[in-house]
Amino acid sequence: MHGIKFRVEWDEAPGVTHPVLARTWARLELAVGDSVVTTVLDSRTGGTRTGVYGPMFVLAEWIVRNYWFVLSECAPAFRAHPAWLRRHSLVTAREGTSLPDLQLFAMMTT
Repeated sequence: MHGIKFRVEWDEAPGVTHPVLARTWARLELAVGDSVVTTVLDSRTGGTRTGVYGPMFVLAEWIVRNYWFVLSECAPAFRAHPAWLRRHSLVTAREGTSLPDLQLFAMMTT
């Protein structure tokens, strides 16, 4: 079983005018097991970095809204319904920010 690790480093948000977004601005690094899923190619430097920047409010809001589904629903056997994707994919929490295309769901146990 792979664990998911959230690493948040709070940062200043110069130029961000919305107070909630500015107060929750941070660098987010997500790892599943030993793999960092927030690795980004930095086009300015040509290098890579392991975190994304943005307001953590959007992530916290998505977690609060969907934690029960993430802990209780397994992956669909066939193509995922759009409603399932809204409940399990971080992409739907982006709201114009940077979050990985990562789906979280319960694993079936026997």
